Amino acid sequence: MPIKLHNFGEPAFIPRQSYFCQKLETNFRAAGYHDYITVAALPTSGPKGKVPFVTFENGEKMGDSHWVAREMVRRGMLKDLDAGLSDADKADTRAWQSYIEEVVFPSNVVTRYGDDKNWATFVSEAFAKLPVVARAPLAWTIRRGALNQLWARGTGRYSKEEIADILQEALRNIELKLGVHAKEKEAWFVYGGEGPTSLDVILYSWLVCVLSTKCNPVQAEGILQSERLRTYVRRLTEMWFPEYEGVLELTNEMLRIDIID
Repeated sequence: MPIKLHNFGEPAFIPRQSYFCQKLETNFRAAGYHDYITVAALPTSGPKGKVPFVTFENGEKMGDSHWVAREMVRRGMLKDLDAGLSDADKADTRAWQSYIEEVVFPSNVVTRYGDDKNWATFVSEAFAKLPVVARAPLAWTIRRGALNQLWARGTGRYSKEEIADILQEALRNIELKLGVHAKEKEAWFVYGGEGPTSLDVILYSWLVCVLSTKCNPVQAEGILQSERLRTYVRRLTEMWFPEYEGVLELTNEMLRIDIID
């Protein structure tokens, strides 16, 4: 019996707009784990009041993408992607995880929720199927709650220029990190090995999450203008999520050449 992976219920052929939902499912795919089904759920129905969370075969629920993956590795359900890494590389991975999840992704959310134009785009994408009378109050409640949380953590207090600088720097840093093993033959993964590590899961999940929506246009264009980032996303999408046809089209090299010309 497959476990249930609870998320916001986006169609299977597009990436998740939530980085953490994308990260957990990417971890599954990268580890070759396919014995799961996705189920739409409200954050309040999860054990930690957020998505993603999973329901195991015995009905036990567990939340948080990081702890779910660790527990599934402990139970022997999921391959440990970092088993072959040195202690130094494991520490490096943890630092990158904190950077992406505590600095970069929250800054990304500020651009979605704090900018009126981007927010209008997000609402049209996320709530298009809702009746107009329900859409406005729900969108207002979600936006207010998210911006209050971002303000409390400090990220929401940054200026637009500071947020833009954080995100531009993130793209440069990821590009540099991916370039360390770029000269090695078929070096598709961050550490240049034969298989992915959790750092590939983290970086890919954020990059493809940006490309999942039109409400992050500046960051999306930054990814698409970088041959290294674009190729990285395309190769891993082909490997893990071939159903993401929109992402494959966006990152298609020949298509990008046609657009530039």
